[in-house]
Amino acid sequence: MTDVQKWAVDLVTNMDQQILTLCGRAGTGTTQVALLKTCECFPGRAQAAAVTGKPASLFNGQTIHGMFQWGVYDKPHYGETPKMSCKMITFLQSLYDPTDDFVFE
Repeated sequence: MTDVQKWAVDLVTNMDQQILTLCGRAGTGTTQVALLKTCECFPGRAQAAAVTGKPASLFNGQTIHGMFQWGVYDKPHYGETPKMSCKMITFLQSLYDPTDDFVFE
């Protein structure tokens, strides 16, 4: 890892940051730092997902939409509040209850 990548992992692992945004162009190592190294630091407590399928395939993971089971047809009409069934909310709460950290790439 480069010095900047090590610095980013240190920021995540020292727990002083509740939200950290790591940006970089394709090939700069954001997937490696954000998903692989960060999740190694929190075994069993972190869930990782990617915004699109390409970075998700790099770590054999899922997209954010897949993680929370959002579909194209769940999109509300303009001005409406998105709705999720109580059954789905309960399912997701039980699924992610042991999770302390979410890492999105």
